[in-house]
Amino acid sequence: MTSSAKAFAGSALLLLTVALSGAHAAQQAGAAPTPSSVTATAQIIGSVVDGRSGQPLTGSVVTIAGRGVAARHVVVDPSGRFVFRDLPAGNFSLQATKAGYVGGGFKQQQALGLPAPFEITADARLADLTLRLWKLGVVDGSVTGDGNEPLVGVEVHALRHSLIGGGWHLIDAGNVTTDDRGHFRIGNLPPGDYALIARPPRTREVSLLLSTLAANPAAAADVMTAATMSGHGDPELDPRMRDYPLTVFPLGAAADRATLVAISAGGEQTGADFHLKSARIVRVTGMVAGDSVPSGGVSVRLVPAGSASESTPLEAAIAATDDEGHFAFSGVTPGVYDAIVVLNPFQGNGVAPPPAIPAGTLPADPTLWGRTPVTVALTDFSGLTIQLHKGSTVSGRLSFDGADPPAAQDLAQIGLRLDSLDQPPPAANAPVWRGRVEPDGQFRTMGVPPGRYLLRLANLPRGWNARSALVEGHDVLDWPMEIGEHDVAGVTIALTTRPLAAITGTVRDGAGQPAPESTLLIFAVDRTAWADTGPLSRRLRASRPIRSGTYYFPALPAGEYCVLAVAGDPPPNWQDSALLEGLMRRATRVHVDVSGVQTVDLEVSK
Repeated sequence: MTSSAKAFAGSALLLLTVALSGAHAAQQAGAAPTPSSVTATAQIIGSVVDGRSGQPLTGSVVTIAGRGVAARHVVVDPSGRFVFRDLPAGNFSLQATKAGYVGGGFKQQQALGLPAPFEITADARLADLTLRLWKLGVVDGSVTGDGNEPLVGVEVHALRHSLIGGGWHLIDAGNVTTDDRGHFRIGNLPPGDYALIARPPRTREVSLLLSTLAANPAAAADVMTAATMSGHGDPELDPRMRDYPLTVFPLGAAADRATLVAISAGGEQTGADFHLKSARIVRVTGMVAGDSVPSGGVSVRLVPAGSASESTPLEAAIAATDDEGHFAFSGVTPGVYDAIVVLNPFQGNGVAPPPAIPAGTLPADPTLWGRTPVTVALTDFSGLTIQLHKGSTVSGRLSFDGADPPAAQDLAQIGLRLDSLDQPPPAANAPVWRGRVEPDGQFRTMGVPPGRYLLRLANLPRGWNARSALVEGHDVLDWPMEIGEHDVAGVTIALTTRPLAAITGTVRDGAGQPAPESTLLIFAVDRTAWADTGPLSRRLRASRPIRSGTYYFPALPAGEYCVLAVAGDPPPNWQDSALLEGLMRRATRVHVDVSGVQTVDLEVSK
């Protein structure tokens, strides 16, 4: 696996874990808004074990953290044991980690389950705590071609079937290349369903050779004659070349025809064998046009038509422009595609490294994008033109409710960005669409391609909360805005010193006893808010209660909510709209004003 692939897989795993715990890590560390005691005399002793075998996991690291208390880390001893001493009373998070494993939260019962906050009372002596980690999964198989010969150097990608922006997408979770036997093995896969794709080598040397042979039948004949003389059989008389196309497991031309492979925690899925069939390949040439086309080195990608994301891993071919904007795809199999260019100034042109842009500033160069459909038949295709457009910006101002505006230097430190609901979550190779807040409270983002976006804020001045970000009465902190080919102006971000609303209460079982093993779910009644299924969602969240059964959902925007308690871990993919419809029928509805704390006691739903 390449370093970038490892970074992507690591980022994807981290985001999956965070998404399950919701955008309220502070709540997990302090389920009730009570400060820790000044005294620090409590002690806890526990062990870290494999979630399937129960065997100790040496080399694990255990971290305890809480509000107002510096995080502490310990490495378990050879028997998997750990000890924390001199702890203050309060609510904490307790987490075990180990390379190649997932889970490890307090009272976490499944690999992707939700951890519970850890409650410590004054002078407590807690022993025999158990934290469980589950080994990541593996998929294993081979790639063969015509005549059952093993194919060497083929990229095989495992694409996790993931809920993003209210819809299902395929996110690259890991990739390897086949060895000299055509064998591949992809590890470190979180539990879930995966599509597998195989992509033949796309090195510059191979592309150059294919381009030469496809354009020069005489050269192709020479190569084939040499192959015949070396005993490799009779050559095809057709001067057009054949190659292996991008193939979805077990065999298909589109991702929606893929057979999803289920990977369990610690499971090893074997027999994922590809049998590729060669196809006629042609050459596709064209040019990139526009007022601000960079001089050479622009990355152009060819993806199957209908791919919702510009960063789809289902990439059939890639090329770079010359100094005049011309490009050529060699070795393209017939099909329906989109030719895509996205130039994010922070990422460069896809070939040369990006320019250095100081933190807190926006790039001087515009974002450029273009997308053109193309149907490839059995003959070479020329004259494809991709017209580049400038990305659209979002701008507006901050308003302040409850106190004098923060100092200019504090405003300049606010982090602002646009998150695409049509792209994978932020990772090593995903674009970051940055914005900047000026000292006078005005703000503007860099340009972005068309699509659905949410506005995100971070590092707000101390004591301030984001109440809303309105454009034409639409709150784009929680509901996606459609950005087209025109700038979006007039967005008003309302900051307030007043705390946002909260819901608290006690969850009990059918016998009226506290139910600390349950999970609390809260989601907006308005279905259009269900598109924000990411880890920063304010209106779709999950939480675990503390030992007394008390739960707490802070920082809720005003609106109508459904809240309910379910036994154990939340249903897998509970944020899917189809599941939310069913959960809504069992939930308690609560109206939340702009501030204040409401108490809603619940019984575990059956």
